[in-house]
Amino acid sequence: MIEKMPYFPFYPKDWFDVKVQRMSFEAQGIYLKILCFMWKDSKNQSSISSDPKFLSKALGINIKKYNKIIEEIQHKNDPIFSEKNEKYYSLRLAKERRKYLKWKRQCSEAGKRGAKERWRRYNEANEVANVSLIAKYSNSISTSTSLKNKEKHKYMSDIFDYWKEKLNHPTSKLTSDRKTKIKARIDDRYTVDQIKQAIDGCASSSYHMGDNDTNTVYDDLTLICRNGSKLEFFMSLAKNKEPYYCKLSDGTKIKTQNELERLDREGKIEYNERKKQWEKTTK
Repeated sequence: MIEKMPYFPFYPKDWFDVKVQRMSFEAQGIYLKILCFMWKDSKNQSSISSDPKFLSKALGINIKKYNKIIEEIQHKNDPIFSEKNEKYYSLRLAKERRKYLKWKRQCSEAGKRGAKERWRRYNEANEVANVSLIAKYSNSISTSTSLKNKEKHKYMSDIFDYWKEKLNHPTSKLTSDRKTKIKARIDDRYTVDQIKQAIDGCASSSYHMGDNDTNTVYDDLTLICRNGSKLEFFMSLAKNKEPYYCKLSDGTKIKTQNELERLDREGKIEYNERKKQWEKTTK
């Protein structure tokens, strides 16, 4: 839908044209009122019905007075309005509307061109800025990543050398599986000292040093660093808080299930159903 212009220009020079000034003051007022009706109510803002009954009623005058006044406006030899299909048309209002629509279209096109140019400059500026930022941060990230990888490699070597010396593995190699486990614990934010503490814990555990039913040593670095809970288990051993499987009624600690089963087979302990506890036998 084409927007209507809410006002039309009034030019005093045109108002003082002979076609207007030959009318009586009353006819001039009626002429201006008809122009206002055309501009306000018609779709093209330049026409109105020429039906006398309709116009006289709209103007608030009787039909006799209307016929007299319209003769002044539509002078027999030089009418102000053109008439067609039972309508009066104002060529001047039609011209003003065309001028308005042309101006409106030009403003819209200028606005679009301006917006397009602003977006072009904005995108160009962003493109330059983004290229600079990408280059800057790519260098920063690659440098930072390189430093972090070097630090991790240094930490892994330090931990591995400590494990070799502490647990007497002089010929062992820093294999990929050992690297993976150490790196995973470092990524979990365990410190080098905490991992070394876990190695100390393993070394202090008689069970892991081979004092078990199979006389097997369980001290590989992949075991110590298997996961966070395993690492913390070995750390606790280094603090002289070696875990145990269960306690007897007298406070004796049984380190493993295998040891408990062996003592039970040998008849050295028995389970007290009432106390829900293992006890040494009195035999």
